[in-house]
Amino acid sequence: MIFNSKELESALTQLIHRATCELPEESFNALKNAYENEEEGSIAKLHLETNLKNLSLSKQNQIPLCADTGIPCFFIRIGTIENLNLVELENCLVKAVENATRESYIRPTVVDPISRANPGTNVGVGSPVIKYKVDPKIDYCEIIYAPKGGGTEIFGPSFRTILAADGVNGIKKFVFDSLVINGNRTGGTCPPNTIGIGVGGTSENCMALAKQAACLRKIGSRNPDPRVSALELELLEALNSTGIGPLGMGGKHTVLDVHVELSLTHLVGTPLAIAVQCPAARVGVLKLQQDGTIKQGGWPGWFPY
Repeated sequence: MIFNSKELESALTQLIHRATCELPEESFNALKNAYENEEEGSIAKLHLETNLKNLSLSKQNQIPLCADTGIPCFFIRIGTIENLNLVELENCLVKAVENATRESYIRPTVVDPISRANPGTNVGVGSPVIKYKVDPKIDYCEIIYAPKGGGTEIFGPSFRTILAADGVNGIKKFVFDSLVINGNRTGGTCPPNTIGIGVGGTSENCMALAKQAACLRKIGSRNPDPRVSALELELLEALNSTGIGPLGMGGKHTVLDVHVELSLTHLVGTPLAIAVQCPAARVGVLKLQQDGTIKQGGWPGWFPY
């Protein structure tokens, strides 16, 4: 296929701008529902009310909805589209991040992990993060921008491998050890969070599954496997019963949802991973068609549910 690189670069820059300033309706409504169900006069309700007001002002005034604009992450879902130039596509992604940083849509938060030197562009080794998925059920290329904030990246992730004999109870124990017993109780992940859990695969595979589950599934969606959906609902109820609440200050809503994804794994054990997404669950989508036209998309189709 042939696409206009300048057009795509401009569309991607605007995509980053929109995603930085406008929370998807699905996520906004989940926070609104949490606010309506918190106790009147509680700190939890006050926090959620303030959050909702700030989100509305961010969209109205087109300013970042969080001071931490996150690590730039792209998820590329490729369908039966012919002759897609991935080299040029990645070049457009990189230039769009540079443009958005220079134009102050996003802050330069990406630094060298050893020297802490800041390139000032959010671009360098390993940044932006770009992940690919092939989906033969679509005939276009879906470009998803889902930046990941620092709080959930620093305080949220966990990994462990359990024995096959540990079973489902081992998964539950891992979740509670990570998020409640050994986890951050002071609001470092800005709860209420969306929790992604990767079960199985290899170590890096389950970590990727966990992050995708946290960032790319709609709040309220359920895994079509009844065993998994039952586990999601059980963990959702259990985590909210802890009373940690918004910003760790107490309340009914410690998490907005729990999303679990599976992958076949080795018979000797099960790798497990947790990723956490904050209420600033920014997501934006473009669809690159076979004829090179670019359309703005709705919620990502990374998961078909």
